[in-house]
Amino acid sequence: MGTTMQKDKVFHFNFTLLVLGQASSLFGNYILKFALAMYVLEVTGSATIYASILAVATVPMILLSPLGGIFADRMNRKNIMVALDILSGISVLCAAFLLSDNHGIAVIGVLLVVLSILGAFESPTVQACVPQMQTGQNLIKCNAVVNQVSAISALITPILGSILYVALKARHGSKHRMFLARRFI
Repeated sequence: MGTTMQKDKVFHFNFTLLVLGQASSLFGNYILKFALAMYVLEVTGSATIYASILAVATVPMILLSPLGGIFADRMNRKNIMVALDILSGISVLCAAFLLSDNHGIAVIGVLLVVLSILGAFESPTVQACVPQMQTGQNLIKCNAVVNQVSAISALITPILGSILYVALKARHGSKHRMFLARRFI
């Protein structure tokens, strides 16, 4: 009876947790990616390097998303989402420890690729969870909510990332570039 009642409500507890988790994950990752890309542009002064790193970091998402969908259909989705968030956190921490003046751009490039790989598995997993939680008209509404969270994240995070980047830069000065990168990561 509890499962039937949950599927009747659009924003029941589990779906709300899914949406909030997805929103926090997307906002955090998108803000970090944007701020790091801005850092690369500022440090190198090269739009070519900036665009190349962003392009290379996008390729895994394009190539691996279908594989992410297969994993989401065949494995425990909750475990996949938890593992991906843990791996994202570990990746960011490792990058923070590996940053240096000599290898900062390379570390950032690798981190952006790793986050893209993980993202290729996260998005299909979240989308595959919705039909387990909802039925009928609620399924359509909830799919719309999940897609709207993704779209809003993509729209708002460049603004938030730039505000964060400028605020940290103003607070710590341009002399402390590696400090700024470590603060983002």
